[in-house]
Amino acid sequence: MREPWDMTDLVFIDPVGTGYSRVSEGTDPNAFYSYAMDIASVGEFIRLYTTRNGRWGSPKYVAGESYGTTRAVGVANYLSNACGLGLNGLMLISTANDFSTLMMSETTFDLSYVLYLPSYAAIGQYHGLLEEPYQSMPLEELIAEARDFAATEYQTALFKGSRLDDAEKDAVAEKVAALTGLKQDFVRKNNLRVHLVDFCENLLAEKKLMVGRLDARYTGPLTEGDLGAGDSDPSFAALGDLFGTAVNQYIGGELDYHTDLTYETMSGAVNASWSFGLDNEMLLQERDIYNAMSNNRFLKVWVLCGYYDLATPFGCAEYVYDHVFLNPETRQNLSFTYYPSGHMIYMHAPSLAQFRKDAKAWYRGK
Repeated sequence: MREPWDMTDLVFIDPVGTGYSRVSEGTDPNAFYSYAMDIASVGEFIRLYTTRNGRWGSPKYVAGESYGTTRAVGVANYLSNACGLGLNGLMLISTANDFSTLMMSETTFDLSYVLYLPSYAAIGQYHGLLEEPYQSMPLEELIAEARDFAATEYQTALFKGSRLDDAEKDAVAEKVAALTGLKQDFVRKNNLRVHLVDFCENLLAEKKLMVGRLDARYTGPLTEGDLGAGDSDPSFAALGDLFGTAVNQYIGGELDYHTDLTYETMSGAVNASWSFGLDNEMLLQERDIYNAMSNNRFLKVWVLCGYYDLATPFGCAEYVYDHVFLNPETRQNLSFTYYPSGHMIYMHAPSLAQFRKDAKAWYRGK
């Protein structure tokens, strides 16, 4: 079997404050913890690496995951505008390119409830909770049904708010319950709006279990203290330790790099600055994506989604790219792929194997 690096050289970048990357002594790290400065520092690293290694003529792809997809889109524009360096492709895994799609409230952010519903349906089916005929449907068929309902009856009901009469409310609550596995009374009591935290804590509450946010296939014990707190995620507890162990072993054991620094797998200081862009405005990247793809006709963008990811649901990614108004020729450079996995698609062995096959085809333009 051929090794992963038969397709490309891999250069991993730990932005300031992540991994082993730290600011030099006497420098305030907060100077880097903003959208603009983070993008500039990563972009300058890529420019310098490309120059010092004589790789300006090589095809160049940037891959990002989660917050890294936010960074990747920004870096693509920075490299083009500030450095005259055009990328060949962006690989965006579990995207966060418009933070408004990930916000939930009962007043101003109804859209998120619509976009999360297809993920809720996939997860309910995975745990065997759906009514027939939904439980026996092929996953893609179920998701298509949930998408259609979410974009029509469900969205209309949420838009009506308190103008929705009891009969309409009951009908929509019944359909939401059938598609997700939640109790109809619970859906109705919450005015048809099932918050992410409530979904995770209530889907399997009768079994005293909660489902994960990063990967809802994972479950963990639900205690009274968890209800409504939203501070537990059994998938993060499982995957975080596994990832931390693997990366430290790889860097020290195989790469023979040794340091007493802690490898920062999840930096709260860096992440806290990423929900908002310049001037404390919510970060929306539809225009940035449009500019990156329209100004560079060679740029291919590949969006990868996990069906069981509740951190960055696939419905949110679809909405974002449906609202990047590219011309037809440019839109041909955009592709989506879905995997029966969570936020970290490669932590599911079959999805990892398929991801490799899909990546090879994407690099080759097939």
